[in-house]
Formats: sequence, structure tokens, C-alpha cells
Amino acid sequence: MGKTMKTCIQIIRTLIVITCLGIAQSNASALNQTTEKADMIVFSCNRPLQLFAFLESTEAYIKNVGDIFILYLSSNEEYETAYKIVKKRFKKVTFIRQDTATAHQNFKPHLCDIVENKLKNDHVIFGVDDIVVCDDIDLDDCVKHLKNNHNTAGFYLRLGRNITKNYMRNDEKVPLPSFKKVGSNALLWQFKGAKLPWSYPHSVDMTIYKRSYVLPSLKSLDYKAPNTLEGRWDNVQKGRPAYGLCYEHSKIVNLPLNLAQKEYKNPHTGLLSVETLLSLFQAGLKMDINDLHNINNNSPHMHYVPSFVPNN
Repeated sequence: MGKTMKTCIQIIRTLIVITCLGIAQSNASALNQTTEKADMIVFSCNRPLQLFAFLESTEAYIKNVGDIFILYLSSNEEYETAYKIVKKRFKKVTFIRQDTATAHQNFKPHLCDIVENKLKNDHVIFGVDDIVVCDDIDLDDCVKHLKNNHNTAGFYLRLGRNITKNYMRNDEKVPLPSFKKVGSNALLWQFKGAKLPWSYPHSVDMTIYKRSYVLPSLKSLDYKAPNTLEGRWDNVQKGRPAYGLCYEHSKIVNLPLNLAQKEYKNPHTGLLSVETLLSLFQAGLKMDINDLHNINNNSPHMHYVPSFVPNN
């Protein structure tokens, strides 16, 4: 083969490599430019005022939310009438009411049906009604971090460097795990060796998961409500990813004002019962979420006395 021919072949091979690299880079760029969304499932029980605050703060601070589903329980018509006020205000949200008499039997079928058949996006974020969103969140950013970092269970909006205590264990001090900076704004850590809440990968308190990751556990586990779901899910070790993701500072806070369920006697302040909050909501009041904006909480759950404003 002549020298000229060899040179031509080498040039062609080089051009092919350059073209392939360009296509790969173009595909990666297209992936990054695609806006990602996560659908949301929120659990609520006899807390219309608190759910209103959750949805109002979600509307104010979260971008790129897909469809929102509320799986809720109202034990009598007074609560149901109050939930209708929430439905009227948040018309794009889908509300699914559990039958009170068979609530423990129908919770799992309802939840599995939503995740398997009703969600449109590949990622889902779970929430509960006593959470308030406190800072700006772009779920597109969260999902892309999950896609770019393999072996991660979820993106945890309740965690950040500010979380150094555990309210659920009498404000026990918690050492921060070792972090690896990811991109410009996120942290990666390993569950193994970490302390609660940093060692708790399966939470329904505003964590974004891949839908295909959560569905097998939702279908196979035995649970009756959000609390038993978390408890059973925490015991699942097979296939559990090693790492979690969060931002530098937590973006949400859980306000344990009362106890609405009977499964677990979770620590709570007892400051405002569900009955008291129902009366306030019926009187035309709502929680003032503005005071919680950018709050510097040191635990995912926080002792807090809310203020109330007219729900105009």
C-alpha cells in the first residue's frame, strides 16, 4: 500500500473519531438541555390547613413539578368540607380520598396504582402534609444530579450541612458524614457509617426517587399507611444504593405540631391539635409560610409556633 493511501486512511479514521465524539457530546448536551420533571405524591390525614400550607409553599418555591397527587383521609364531613376548600384553591392537583372504613386496606392499592399507572414522569417525590417548603427548588436540577451520579438512592431535600441534630431522638447531636461536592451546588455522601437521619435512605419526607426504584418495594411490602410504609421500606437492603444526594442547605422543614395517625407515637409538640387547626381553617385562616422562608433549622423536624393570616 502506498504512502499516500496510508495517509488518506489515517485521515479518514481521524475524521470518523472526531465525528463520533461530536455526536456523543451533542447527545450529552441535548440530555442536559432537556427539562426534567418529577411527579409528586403527598399523604394527608385530617390536616387540611397544614396541607394548604404545603401546597402553597410548593407553588411558591418549587419549579418543574409534574402532576401532584394527594392521597388523603378525612374522618368526617367537617374535615371533608375543609379539604374542599383546598381543592378549590389548587385546581390542578388530583385528590384521591381513601374510604375511612377500609383505610388500612386501601392505602397500598391506591399508592401502587398512582405510581404504576398515573405518573407521567420517570421520577417521583413523596411528601407529607406537615411539611413546608422553605427555599427555591428546581426538580430539573435534582433529577439531573440523580442521572449523573450512579448508585444514588435519592435526592434528599430535608438534608444539608445545617442538619446536625435529630428532633425525633430528643434533639440528639448528629455528626455530619463526609461529603463529596457534586457540580456547583450538591453534596454526595455514603449511608454506611452515617448516623440518623443521614443513614435513612427511604423517606417520604420530600425525597426524589426514580420511579422504577420505588415501585418493586411498594408492590411487595406489607404496609397500611405512610408510617408503616417507611418502616417496612427501611428494612429493604437488597439492591439499596450506597449514596445519597442533597443541597448545601435543606430546602424543607417538617413541623410536628400534632399527631394525626395512630400507627406510631411519633414525637410531636402537641401545640395545635388537628381539631384546633380545623377550627382555624373554618374561620378563614391559613398558616403564614413567609416566616419560614430560608429558615436555618438544625433538624429535619423543628419545634415551631406558626402564625396565621386571613386566607383571602
